[in-house]
Amino acid sequence: MGRHHALIIGINGYREWDKLKSPVKDAERLAGVLVEKYNFSRTDITLLTDNSKDKPTLINIIAALDGFAARLTENDNLLVFFSGHS
Repeated sequence: MGRHHALIIGINGYREWDKLKSPVKDAERLAGVLVEKYNFSRTDITLLTDNSKDKPTLINIIAALDGFAARLTENDNLLVFFSGHS
């Protein structure tokens, strides 16, 4: 049986559009629920938000996806969640 992994992205602030109120909060809450209720390990969750050390830039998102592609096996699961302007 594989492991559960997640890439969770939440963006409130944009240069071109109005600031949103809940995407970062939603992303942070989802990460907590995955750990508390669905047995995800915090080390298997990559959280990119306006509040995180690593910001949700295009380069950081692609780097996170590349990292998952390099280490996940066919038995692993990956959840990708995006909250923000789409």
